[in-house]
Amino acid sequence: MKNWRVTHGMSATREYRIWRSILSRCYSKKWKKFHLYGGRGITVCDEWKDSFENFYRDMGNCPTEHHSIDRKDGNGPYCKANCKWSTVDEQNNNKRTNISITYDGKTLTMAQWANELGLRRDCLSRRIKKGLPVGDVLSVKKTNPKPRLITYNGETKNITDWARSIGIKRETLNRRLNAGWKIERALSL
Repeated sequence: MKNWRVTHGMSATREYRIWRSILSRCYSKKWKKFHLYGGRGITVCDEWKDSFENFYRDMGNCPTEHHSIDRKDGNGPYCKANCKWSTVDEQNNNKRTNISITYDGKTLTMAQWANELGLRRDCLSRRIKKGLPVGDVLSVKKTNPKPRLITYNGETKNITDWARSIGIKRETLNRRLNAGWKIERALSL
């Protein structure tokens, strides 16, 4: 007897779950955030809509567990030309609700400017709400010219270097320390 239904054998994979989620958010009115996808006209190309194999052929393996599918144009469809694997940070900088700031010929989101300047995003947001000129919004006023040094296990580094060495954002480490975390806990992932 001939097996008329051949499957790809990948229904338990991350890629398959992501593909199913894409279809649900675009076509299932029961999906919790349907209004942000299918409800505002976001679609899936026919090639992907009808075949996980085609989706997988075009996108390949998800690079890491920290990646998911991202549309380059947030108003465009899910298709090979408009999709890529991205990290959460990359996706957060690709939201249509982001505020972009252009200064000196360079355009970044508010979060990207904050990260680049070593400022908190809410600091930039407050400055924008005050109506300050862009140059003042992005100015870095050093109130403490000496870097905060941390000694742990006989090694002394500033916050930026400790954050880099353990693979977290400087802001995350600074928040942990300001919240009163012990150095051992603050430097753990």
